[in-house]
Amino acid sequence: MFKKTIAVATLTLLAGSSAWAHRAQELKTYLNTLNNSGVHGVATVTLKGDTLAVTIHATGVEAGKPHPQHIHGATDGTPASCPDLTADTDGDNLVSVGEGMPSYGPIILPMTPFQTAEDGTIDYHQKFKLGKDVALTADVLGPLHHRTIVLHGLSISGEYVPTMPIACGRLKQRHDKY
Repeated sequence: MFKKTIAVATLTLLAGSSAWAHRAQELKTYLNTLNNSGVHGVATVTLKGDTLAVTIHATGVEAGKPHPQHIHGATDGTPASCPDLTADTDGDNLVSVGEGMPSYGPIILPMTPFQTAEDGTIDYHQKFKLGKDVALTADVLGPLHHRTIVLHGLSISGEYVPTMPIACGRLKQRHDKY
């Protein structure tokens, strides 16, 4: 009887840990304006197993222009952040993609297809099958709460610069404060 109880308890613990390992991670961020773009929004990221679901809603983007959007983060696991104007090293009062890199890190995942906001609004919904749709695995994606979402694309002096950051937000677990 004692052996059966231990076996049942062990199986219950194993089943419980397996369920915990496959539990979905849900993260959210508020996208805040960069470079006086006027862009604001919200993004939600859910990782369950090898499926990454991303939803982005942003307003104030330039209409009729493509707006690249990416998950950024440091490859060494350092938590990413969104830059402020102190990151402007060339004194032009703009934080270029290169000037923002020390804060938010390199691109981890380009969220294609990039949106063209005909009415100044982005509504993006995409699922990625990690290791299939994209070469990225959950291990390479790393801890999502150390990642940022950055939207790009801004006209400067009449010229559209698709790489210029326009909004950024650091992903946070649902229970974290924003």
